[in-house]
This record gives sequence, structure tokens and C-alpha cells, in this order.
Amino acid sequence: MEKENYAIFIHKTSGEKFATLTEKIIELEFNAKKWLWNLPKDTKIECYRIISEEITEQKMIIELKDLRLTMSINYNDLKEVFFIQN
Repeated sequence: MEKENYAIFIHKTSGEKFATLTEKIIELEFNAKKWLWNLPKDTKIECYRIISEEITEQKMIIELKDLRLTMSINYNDLKEVFFIQN
């Protein structure tokens, strides 16, 4: 799994690192029409554990309030543009 396709988080209590697919974060933001930092703190994030700097296939669901973002998404690098039709 390539890290550049992921947002990286640290669990606030355990200090463990987790990765989330960038497209999952964008989907959450798009559906809620809010940026990640404005989402409700009980929002559940699908994460993969990082062990020895490698993203594993061990999937976990963690609430946003328990995670701290360490590597954010650079939205300027996105090649897709989303449109909302009224």
C-alpha cells in the first residue's frame, strides 16, 4: 500500500499510527459538506494500522475524537473536481 494515497493519524491515547485512504476522507467530507476538522467528533473513520512504517491490512474503525491528523491531504494535488448539482 502506497502511503501517498493515505492520510496518516496517531491514536491520541495509544500513540499508534493509522492510515486512512484519502478517498475515504474526501467521501466523508463531501457527504457531510464539511472539512475533516469540522466533522462531528463521533464520526467513525476506517483505518489501517501502521507497523514498522508499513501500512498493514489490519482494518479498524476509530472515532475521529480519538485520532490526531499528522499528515494531511493536499487538495491542490487532486485531479478530480467534485460538482454539486442543485
